[in-house]
Amino acid sequence: MAALVSRVDRAATTTYDSIPTILGCDSTLSGNISVITCVEDSVITARLRSLRVVVRTTVPGAMPDTLTFQRGKERIPVPLR
Repeated sequence: MAALVSRVDRAATTTYDSIPTILGCDSTLSGNISVITCVEDSVITARLRSLRVVVRTTVPGAMPDTLTFQRGKERIPVPLR
């Protein structure tokens, strides 16, 4: 769970234009168990992306934890005329 929360926090705080730099998988060894964390990206529109964070382990029979959320590009405020 800590690995999932850590990657979600990272994906949520990374600037929109820098999201491609955090995509991919990382592996961490915890004793005899590997924890594999992946971040995937789907572009919905030019200003909206869907991010998916998946954490799985090498424990036999363990199911992966998955969280999907959307990130939008910050809108530039329109000044009053």
